[in-house]
Amino acid sequence: MFPAFAVMVGAYIITRMLDLLSGEKKTIIKVFACITIIVTLISAIDILGSGARLARRSDISSLGG
Repeated sequence: MFPAFAVMVGAYIITRMLDLLSGEKKTIIKVFACITIIVTLISAIDILGSGARLARRSDISSLGG
C-alpha cells in the first residue's frame, strides 16, 4: 500500500514541477524543477523496486526456505 501512496505523491510533485516549467520563470527555478523531477522519478522507481524485492523475498521464505 505504501508504494501506491508514494507513486501518487510523486505524480503530484511531477505535475507541479511541469506546471512551473511551463510558465515564464527564471532559469534557476526551471533548473530546480528539472532536478526535482529527476529525483522524484528515481525515488518512485526505487520504492516500487524495493516493494517488488520484498514481495519476492516473502514468497521465497513462505516456501520453507
